[in-house]
Order: sequence, then structure tokens, then C-alpha cells
Amino acid sequence: MFYRTFLFLVFLCALLSCNSRQMPHQHSFYYWKTTFPAGDSENIDKIEKSGVEHFYIRYMDVDWNDALVMPVPCGQLQTTNCIPFTRDTYTPVVYITNRTFEHITDNWIDSLALRLTQSISSITADIERKATVQFDSVPTTGRQAEDAFWDSLKSTAMAKRAIACTELQIDCDWTNSTKEKYFRFLRKFKSLNPGKTISATVRMYPYKYSQKMGIPPVDRGMLMCYNLGKIKSPGTTNSIFDLDELRNYLDAEKYPLPLDIALPVFGWQVWFRGGKYKGIVHNIFVTAGTTVAYKKTGDNSYRILKDTVIGSNYYREGDELRLEIPGEQDLQQAVSIIDRKIPDYGRLTFFDWNTTSVTKYEKTIQAIFNKH
Repeated sequence: MFYRTFLFLVFLCALLSCNSRQMPHQHSFYYWKTTFPAGDSENIDKIEKSGVEHFYIRYMDVDWNDALVMPVPCGQLQTTNCIPFTRDTYTPVVYITNRTFEHITDNWIDSLALRLTQSISSITADIERKATVQFDSVPTTGRQAEDAFWDSLKSTAMAKRAIACTELQIDCDWTNSTKEKYFRFLRKFKSLNPGKTISATVRMYPYKYSQKMGIPPVDRGMLMCYNLGKIKSPGTTNSIFDLDELRNYLDAEKYPLPLDIALPVFGWQVWFRGGKYKGIVHNIFVTAGTTVAYKKTGDNSYRILKDTVIGSNYYREGDELRLEIPGEQDLQQAVSIIDRKIPDYGRLTFFDWNTTSVTKYEKTIQAIFNKH
């Protein structure tokens, strides 16, 4: 009797130990362009080398059109050459501007949910046709064993495709004044997509102040751990990513939704003239070996020394540029902090996939994915 009790206690302890272990996080990336790059083998190799298991793929944006007095889609994804990014699991994402919910009427909310559901289904169907077309072109040979082999391959592929896209995500930087309309839209959108996991992005402010900002009525949240500072303030050091700001935001009560995590691997330059914000420059040219005349005035700040035109921008002598990119060590520290603060998160995701970013942060991405 004692022996059986002892064995039961050993088994129970082992079971509890297994359950308390942190489950491995799925490794993911956002893809935010409107077209896919050429070169299947090159992209597949880079995806595999980076350890990416899943993609969040932006299907389109939705913005309010003043002339039409209605929300309209823009920048829809072109699915040519999408296979490297959709061959495993992926999640369609639609970005909706907060301005849309500032202007939208109640009737349009339900209509928008329906139209987006139809558009997402259409794009996904096109992606899935491209994923399985190789099997449609295999001719029947009449040889039983060979035909059975190809039928088996096709059945396996089709079973895999059936679970390739089981989640839909809505991205919106909602505010306290638009949350009621936005949440109504989410409820309608969820009702139109039974059987799908519906997720929504959550910025750091709504995460920390959830009682004020509300909880989106979805299945999961994607916590966007970047764009933490005031971009238009000359005194900001790095508006994209700051470890101290991240720690401050993460000092909050447990969020009542299962969460995934997104971190940045992108950068830009913030442009000031006379101490006033002029805009964001996505084509980073300082420190990139160009012939632009500039002077470094701080760790990440630069001053233009003479009038010059780069692309469509005219820079005057004295203009200031603040270079904002996430530090590689900061990213690794951030994941360790998040592991302690939100140990049960699901996917660990980087924003966003492009050759330049992936090449620059390749070792850091691999190190983080290997450890977490």
C-alpha cells in the first residue's frame, strides 16, 4: 500500500512538473509589403535559416474616404510568388485606420465586417490555389502503385493546407473615443468567421491601461512592443524601441486575453527643422556611406551641413535627423523581460520581413529564436 502511494506521488510530481514547464513559443514574422519578392529558393532558405515557422501577412489597409463618405480598401496584397511565405501556417492581417472608426456609421460597421470577410476569403482562396496547383498538374499514369503514391502526397498536402490559415487578425490603433465602434466591428467580424481564431493587435498603452481602453472582444491579442515614445518630440531618444519604456508599460496587471508578442527589426530617421517635426524618412542614408554632407551631433543624431535633395525630400542646412533602430542587445534583453512578465505568451514575432532587416538582425533573430 505504501509503495503504491509512493509511486502515485512520484507520478503526480512528475505530471505537475511537466505542466509547469514553459511551452515553446512559435517563431513568427510579419510580412507587410503589397508584393512578394522574386526567388522562391532564396526566400525559403532565408526563412528556414532564420527559424521562422509562421507569417502574419498583411492583406490590405482600410481607410476612411471623405469623398465617398465610406471606408475603402487600399494597398491590397498581390499574391504572385507568395508560396515561400504561405507554404506553412499564416495569418491574414487587415490594418484599419482609427480615422475609419471616427467617421463610420453604425450601418457601415456591419457592412465593413461582411466586406472584409469576403475579401479575406477571396485572397486566401487564391493563395491556396497556388499552394496546391502542383498536384493538379500530375497526370494519371495508370500504374496503380505510382498513382497511389501521388494520391497519398496530394492527400497529405491538402490536409496540411486545411490547417494553414486558422486565424484572422485585425490591426487598429484604437482610442478611448473609438473603442465602442471598433469593438462592435470586432464582434460582428468574429460572428461572420466561425471556426477561425480572431486576434487583434494591442499597443502598449491599451495594454497597461486596459480598464480605461477596454479589452477587444477577440480570442487573442498581439502585444506590439514597439513605437513606445513620442516621435514628434526632439527630446525623444528612440521612439521605436526603448527598454526603460518597455519595462514601464509591462508593469501592469495580467491582461485578460491570451497574448502573442511582436518586436521590431526596422528603423527610420525622424526629420526636424528648427526643432519642429517634419516627418519620417524610411530610406536611411546617414551612416550608409552616401555623399550627403552631415555631422554627427549625438549617439543617434545628425545635422545636415548644406542644402541637398535626396529622393523627394529637400533638406536644408541645419536640419536635424534622429536615427532610430532597435539595438540588438536591447532586443535580447527585451525578450528576457517579457519571458518573466508574460511567461505564457504564444508566438514570438518580429516586424517586419524584408531582406535588409533580416540580414542586419539575422544573428540576433536566430539567437532569440534558439533561446526562446
